[in-house]
Amino acid sequence: MSNIKKVACIGAGLIGSSWATLFSKFGYNVNVYDINEEAIEISKQKISSNFKVLQENDAINKEDSEEAINKIKFYVDMKEAIKDVDFIQECGYDNLEVKRGILSQVDEYNPRALFCSSTSFLMISDIAEGSKYKERCIGAHPYNPPHLMPLVELTKTDETLEDNVNTAYNFYKSLNKEPVILKKETPGFICNRLQAAYLREAVSLVMNGICSVEDLDKASVYGLGIRWAIVGPNLNGDLNGGENGIAEYFGPKYLAGFNEALSVMDDWKEFPVEYAEEFGVVGVAKEKENREPETGQNIKDIIKYRDEMLVKILKLHNKL
Repeated sequence: MSNIKKVACIGAGLIGSSWATLFSKFGYNVNVYDINEEAIEISKQKISSNFKVLQENDAINKEDSEEAINKIKFYVDMKEAIKDVDFIQECGYDNLEVKRGILSQVDEYNPRALFCSSTSFLMISDIAEGSKYKERCIGAHPYNPPHLMPLVELTKTDETLEDNVNTAYNFYKSLNKEPVILKKETPGFICNRLQAAYLREAVSLVMNGICSVEDLDKASVYGLGIRWAIVGPNLNGDLNGGENGIAEYFGPKYLAGFNEALSVMDDWKEFPVEYAEEFGVVGVAKEKENREPETGQNIKDIIKYRDEMLVKILKLHNKL
């Protein structure tokens, strides 16, 4: 890990700009690449906004913010952006052919840097299929926004060197992230699979008239969300199980209740396409309207509120 002196972000969108914020905040020189100047200008605004929120919430001071921003350089030439870096965070559009095309260029311009892909659901073995250097390819799925959310989910190909996985793990750990290593690849990694299962039942509750969109979100935030922000479902089960812990919680104590809940869940095979327009749009609009003004009633203000709340929670977890 000590060999990582300079990093690059390929793709200057929401995720790439967030990664650049994080890397520069921790003192790294960062090259950010995208295909045109318009994308670069938008990225500069996003990075500036990220540091502004951190300053406003006492997570960094003005001088350190300015120093970090000055460590970031922007490029529309891929070769110039990556030729001399030691670590590449690929943040291109989550499309297999797009990512394969990016990796092909990386193979040509920099065959030695560690290559970590910020894919949300693609398999790193598929992305690296045509690469000449599969041993350095790693799937590195962040949770948005990466400069705040600690989780990074790591996957590998059959040919990825364990030393490279360990280097990536230790690198992210040094950035105060919480990396996890999957024992084998799966589409969606860990959290997106969990999220898909949760969303499936959440949508079912709304579509079957059991609750509103707004009340579903409230239940998620003030019930499971607030508890899982402290401990995960298994440790929570251990706490709820009494003297016998998780063996009791997932065993005789609550088994009948779990089975009853599972028995009424819809057996969907595909996500209902009509949910977004028929339920989601109307429900979310009403939810925004009913929010307290200080928590945000439009996307921009809600993102600001979200990031401020994340900073406060992360301070409690010593993750900033």
